[in-house]
Amino acid sequence: MSWPAHDDSTQRFCLCADADDAEVIEWWPRRATTTAMDFPSPLPQQARRVTPCPPSPRRPAPSLICICLAFLMTSLIGSQVTLAADLVYTIPEELPPLEHIGNLAQDTDLNQYVSADSFTTLRYSFLAGETSFTSLFRLDEATGDLATAATGRLDRESVCPFLKDCVLPLQVAIQSTLNQFFRKVSLDINVTDINDNPPAFPVNSTVIVISESVQVPSSFPLTSALDKDTGPDNSLKEYQLVPADGPFGISFTPGSPNLRLVVREELDHESQSRYQVQVLARDGGRPPLQGVLVVNITVGDENDNEPKFTEASYSAIVDEDAAVGHVLLAVTATDRDGGPNGQVRYRLSSQQSQNVLSMFAVDEATGQLTVAGDIENGDQEHYEIVVEASDMGAQPFTTSTTVTVTVRDTINSAPKLTVSLLTGNGYSTISEYASLGAVVAHIAVKDGDRGRNGIVQCEIRHHDYFDLQGFDVNEYKVIVAKALNRETVPTHNVTVFCSDAGVRPLTASATFEVRVLDENDNSPQFLLPEYTVSIPENSMEGRSVVRVQAKDADAGLNGKVRYSLHPDARGRFLIAPETGVIRTHDDFDYEREKSFNFTVIATDRGDPPRSDSVRVVVFITDVNDQKPSFARDVFPFTISESAPPGTRVGSRLTANDFETGLNGQVEIFADRVSIRGKPFEVHPNGTIYLTGRLDYESVNYYYFRVIASDRGTPPLNDTAEVQISVLDENDNRPRITFPANGSELVLFVSMDDDIAKPVAMLKADDPDSGLNGQVQFIITSRNDSGRFDVDANSGEVFITRSLTRNDVNTYRLQVLVQDTGSPPQPAERTLTVWIHAGNGTRVKADNIHNESVDGGLGEKEYGGDFGTFGKGVAGEEEDFGFTSMGGCKMEGMGGSAGHSFNMSSSDDFKPHSVSRCLSHRSIVGSENMQRKRRDISEFIAIQHLSIVGSENMQRKRRDSL
Repeated sequence: MSWPAHDDSTQRFCLCADADDAEVIEWWPRRATTTAMDFPSPLPQQARRVTPCPPSPRRPAPSLICICLAFLMTSLIGSQVTLAADLVYTIPEELPPLEHIGNLAQDTDLNQYVSADSFTTLRYSFLAGETSFTSLFRLDEATGDLATAATGRLDRESVCPFLKDCVLPLQVAIQSTLNQFFRKVSLDINVTDINDNPPAFPVNSTVIVISESVQVPSSFPLTSALDKDTGPDNSLKEYQLVPADGPFGISFTPGSPNLRLVVREELDHESQSRYQVQVLARDGGRPPLQGVLVVNITVGDENDNEPKFTEASYSAIVDEDAAVGHVLLAVTATDRDGGPNGQVRYRLSSQQSQNVLSMFAVDEATGQLTVAGDIENGDQEHYEIVVEASDMGAQPFTTSTTVTVTVRDTINSAPKLTVSLLTGNGYSTISEYASLGAVVAHIAVKDGDRGRNGIVQCEIRHHDYFDLQGFDVNEYKVIVAKALNRETVPTHNVTVFCSDAGVRPLTASATFEVRVLDENDNSPQFLLPEYTVSIPENSMEGRSVVRVQAKDADAGLNGKVRYSLHPDARGRFLIAPETGVIRTHDDFDYEREKSFNFTVIATDRGDPPRSDSVRVVVFITDVNDQKPSFARDVFPFTISESAPPGTRVGSRLTANDFETGLNGQVEIFADRVSIRGKPFEVHPNGTIYLTGRLDYESVNYYYFRVIASDRGTPPLNDTAEVQISVLDENDNRPRITFPANGSELVLFVSMDDDIAKPVAMLKADDPDSGLNGQVQFIITSRNDSGRFDVDANSGEVFITRSLTRNDVNTYRLQVLVQDTGSPPQPAERTLTVWIHAGNGTRVKADNIHNESVDGGLGEKEYGGDFGTFGKGVAGEEEDFGFTSMGGCKMEGMGGSAGHSFNMSSSDDFKPHSVSRCLSHRSIVGSENMQRKRRDISEFIAIQHLSIVGSENMQRKRRDSL
């Protein structure tokens, strides 16, 4: 793998999500004066040069990831990379509560990053961390002012025990409540020491027994003093022995806990067996503070030797999943004295961190160092443990050693999430005005595992309103992903899921609540568009008129509504600001004024406030002495017969009552008697609705009475008449009355008949009205080559040109009868026309036997000679029947397409003696015709214009009558 060229002043490492989107980031140049690299925050644009990671075709994606990570770790460890804080504040300890430290907005020059408008929306909050010192400070959420906490003083010795430098790291999130601005600021609070603690010995006095035969110079350990203060001036600086001219002296190493009493002269038990000296421990303060240890020395032959560890220091390695009680190692110390003075006991030094004391234990007798806590959750890779050994003499000697314990990563631990909600309420808040990308929480995730087990990825699942966005290494921002509306969803529960990249991934999750802060984005809304009330004249002042109400969907002060009157009320009314109850503040006379209008204003308490107004109409009521009056006596309306139930009929009925209040409130209803059985109903507002189906052909006109009544006591009323005409719709087909339905018309026409002479008349009617009931006749299908036509309006069938012997034949005409509605309704009939030679020419039946009619109407068989016709009278129409003939028998062919006639006779057929033979299923005619029918063997009724033909045929007809 070859890397892009770079110089020695830069350090590069690879961040590889996968093989396709790996990137090399060139960091800021290293400072010349330090081994650490300086990373401005935020990095300037010129420091963010990004180039693609070099491809590695021979390695799969996981290998590339491992190489990149190894390169990263090597780079960081080899260069001792540390990230400097954005701000460092140095303060002395013991500051009083709420002492100002600094202002983050000013000290980070935020005005260079955000506009003046956005500056006012910034919110400042501490980010949670593993070691949190946030309780020691107070951060103003709105201004960014940093101060000491409200309670207690900041004691450096309590916060940073045993530490030379007391630097308290803090992380502050600065976010906008409306837009996407978010910045994390790292703070170091350097707490400097003041000389408020004198050096102190663990005990006030001690006893040492020294043999008179001790060699000079010999030394014996003393318990050293401890000064909680630090620094070259305030910490322990020197020891002094008082008196200084005796056989003893003091030996100590600056910065070391080793303090020893030195024997400078030979001792003689017989000369002096006891001594008392004072050891003064003094710091370097001005003035210096000191502590005193009284040492009582007995010259004898006891406990001459101190315990000595076999090793100057020890080291051990422990697995992170080691169980409580697991033995790390055993420290060993020996004492050359005999008896109790030579018996050694072990303990952990109390002058070390509580984390060590809670994580490990040492066996008093054996010196075995064991695990006492949960190392996996200790979050440390190395521990320095101070173990002390003491003999059991009356005045014991004590020595110490150091054990270095390294924790080995052996198991895949689940990630640990730290959620900073950017508020101190246990939940996050965000304005409903917040733009997309606005930050609601900060997520820090840590996984102490190494390799794949320590690679963590986080996400938010199944939530439309919020999403997770990477911010820094193992840090995320929870951002707004969808527009918020407090009035729709006031709270959201957001769950962040994190999982490592182990073979069997371990997961962790954290759920927090986001409360949407209300903005004054809703105006108050009155419950009614207008308030109309009435009061009787001469009402007493202070009478309650009406209570107006307005609702505001916002919360808090944004939704708190107060009421006031517009100046147009002219002081004649008063309103309660909190309840909206309106009362009179004047007298009212109906004869002087009938009503009074004024405006009520509802205003919320938002900043800026929003308002709404409503009109209040107050009617002054009078006695009920005028009845309602309809606008007219008769209300004519029309409605289509096809209108469905529920259709409104015409315009609303109106009736006026010039009185006020209930006396002038009119309701309209139908007279129950006159509307009974009619498909209409009248609503109180005067609207008429159809309640059933209409049929123009059945009933085309309705009327009923309506009553207008006021609500006075007693009520007065007026009446009017409603007339409703039903409009016809083209909902009926024409009815062909001749030829009747199921009949076939056969016309016999002589070739001698005149042009345009009617040979038949079709009859049809339509129960609809107007154009819907006007019928027209149209030939739609024919085989006569235009020899005949039909009058479109009258239905007369006539000859269109002179006929010759060549025209003698049988023809079929299909006649369409339709109305003129839109769309038109149709009906059809078929005519069969038989053109014969005429002029008395006899046509033998054999000439026309088995003549076939086109159109599938059936075969017509004619034979024999037709007889004469008789006349009968039925009503106003003439019906004709055969008075004599050889035979005219009708045989049904089955079906309604037509019939076949079989005329059986031995006589010749005289076509001029009959115009046509129309088949019919019934015999109609006069009494005489019925009698004639009985005289003949068979009879065919000829209906309507049954004899139509040549002049000679008409004469024959008259003669026959």
